[in-house]
Amino acid sequence: MKIRPIIICGGIGERLWPLSRKNLPKQFLNIFEGKSLFELTIERLSKFKKILDPIIVTSEEYAFIIKDILEPKKLNYTLLLEPDSKNTTTAIYMAAKVSNKDELLLILPSDHFIANVNEFIKILENSFSRANHIDWFLYGVKPTNPSTSFGYIELLKNEKDTGLYEIYKFVEKPDLDLANKLFQSENHLWNSGIFLVNTDVAIASIKKYATDIAIECDRAFKQMTSDFKNKIIRFDHNVFSKIRSESIDYSVLENINNIKCFLLNTAWNDAGSWDEVFKIENLDKSKGKSYQINGANKIFSQEGRTIATVGVKDLMIVDTKDKTLITRENNSLLLKQLIKKMLKDKSQLNINYYERRPWGKFEILYESEFFKVKILEIFPKKRISLQYHNKRSEHWIIVSGEAIVHLNGKEIMLKASNSIDIPKKSVHFIANQTKKKLVVVEVMMGEYFGEDDIVRLEDLYGRK
Repeated sequence: MKIRPIIICGGIGERLWPLSRKNLPKQFLNIFEGKSLFELTIERLSKFKKILDPIIVTSEEYAFIIKDILEPKKLNYTLLLEPDSKNTTTAIYMAAKVSNKDELLLILPSDHFIANVNEFIKILENSFSRANHIDWFLYGVKPTNPSTSFGYIELLKNEKDTGLYEIYKFVEKPDLDLANKLFQSENHLWNSGIFLVNTDVAIASIKKYATDIAIECDRAFKQMTSDFKNKIIRFDHNVFSKIRSESIDYSVLENINNIKCFLLNTAWNDAGSWDEVFKIENLDKSKGKSYQINGANKIFSQEGRTIATVGVKDLMIVDTKDKTLITRENNSLLLKQLIKKMLKDKSQLNINYYERRPWGKFEILYESEFFKVKILEIFPKKRISLQYHNKRSEHWIIVSGEAIVHLNGKEIMLKASNSIDIPKKSVHFIANQTKKKLVVVEVMMGEYFGEDDIVRLEDLYGRK
């Protein structure tokens, strides 16, 4: 039996705002003893006795983050890069198309936390042989509380002593009243979002119940570009944009008969909300200090600020450098409404003071109407794109490391404490050709400082 892991890695984790943002979603946050949920997912795969190389379905903008995580691990994998997120039906169909016919696809979200990894692997390996002659094989988790963060599976019948269940119906994420009723019932499990399905069955099911999605996906495949050396598959944005977005639960699983659920009887957390994340013991909760008088609250402080509360309880406080969330517990369903409201107010919801780039990362230190200050970290053997700006000039100060600056056709070497002016409209890049990190302070001056005032003439990472 050949098991092909399919890792779905495209969500942005809105309900973990303000820490999770579009440019750095929850699966890549290094807050679980210094590791991310994606990295922990990859590490779990190494525990299986026999398993094929994974296929990872993700957004184009996360490709360099994934490669940075996987390169040190020397793991073989195939990367399917989506120009736009189209939900799990498309992700599973695309992954099935590049898999072999005799494989069982183990579909895994990239953003779950599993406390007992060995027990998790044991349960899955024991269940593989029971998936024979079942079209779709789901894994459900026994609820430990009336959570509003998970979808539920209503069970019809239990095959005695096997842990295998027939499914009556699916229940979407409920409100608190319904969650209490489902929790008290004995025939409901949380839907873990983990599936097992044969390659041919996955393709045939989606073709039957989501015909339009399958047709548009097939068109996208005809115009895909493949980097076989690096096992990266890309799709044309215009063709891909025509694919309808829908989850596999709606499109297929609610419509088929030959489907069963296996009990995943181990500690499991989908880290889908702050209510759930605060339950994880491995969470790096705070870099700073907190003081509480006459109250008990859950506090996450990313920047190490001191947070004090007096006379309040049952709050969750999430503090980042530029934004702070204060909410009561079990209120996570309202967070999506908050985000929609902020978007209507044209808030810079997904603009982060910290961003990863294929060449490294930057952090905004200060911004005003007149100038903006950033600190750039350029990783070894990396460089930014060849570019110019129409609305700003820049001044670079080398803090540490050695830089090669290309400026209007000339190359200039700079060391720590050296600086250089980059006039408006001048063609330039900065490169780090050493084995050590290059740190640069960048001061922007002009009329506009947005990232869209970058005109790329040449880019090593395929960006426009």
